[in-house]
Amino acid sequence: KTLAALVLRPGSLTVEYLAGRRGNYIGPVKLYLTFSALYFVFAWSVLSEVRGGSDQRTARHPVTIGMARQRGMDPAVLADKIYQKAEKYATALRFFSVLISGTFLAALYFRMRKYYVEHLVFSLYYYSFDFFFKFLFALLFVTTAAVGLKLPTMLLNFFYPLALVYLVFALRRVYRQKWPMTLLKAVVLFACETLLFAAVNIGGFVIAYQFV
Repeated sequence: KTLAALVLRPGSLTVEYLAGRRGNYIGPVKLYLTFSALYFVFAWSVLSEVRGGSDQRTARHPVTIGMARQRGMDPAVLADKIYQKAEKYATALRFFSVLISGTFLAALYFRMRKYYVEHLVFSLYYYSFDFFFKFLFALLFVTTAAVGLKLPTMLLNFFYPLALVYLVFALRRVYRQKWPMTLLKAVVLFACETLLFAAVNIGGFVIAYQFV
């Protein structure tokens, strides 16, 4: 029931939760933790391989090669360790990015005088949708590969317009502003979220290089 509401009625889980009707659905924190686990345990590595193998690019990086020579290691082995650590650090950073996302919403809707936690609930549900659909994309690539088919990498690009459209409808349902203003704020928020997502991934690798 929660999954159907999350996918088919953008923003409805946030509305229900803030209205106090919480018994019929999984809470935002539990749902976020569930789908973030699916993403980082499964989808992260699958989608990286689809895009060309992040661990392979890491192995070819001059910094990785230099570190591997100093330690007398194969760059591919070191890259694998870096990649695994980057995944763990990115998981932690991703949780903090939800807090930042809530701040983005608080800034965009500051005139509504909502509590920060209300924006945070929206962010948790939106991130749950994000993780769930990335998991589905990863599952699609794995399933088709298992039966001998190879999907084009460009298929992953369909996720971004899908996520933007979802965000527009979710914001409209929760904050109830007019469509033009909702669309404008959705584009601004989506751009901020995209930059934040990139920063989290880069941050995970930066920390991994320091502590590998």
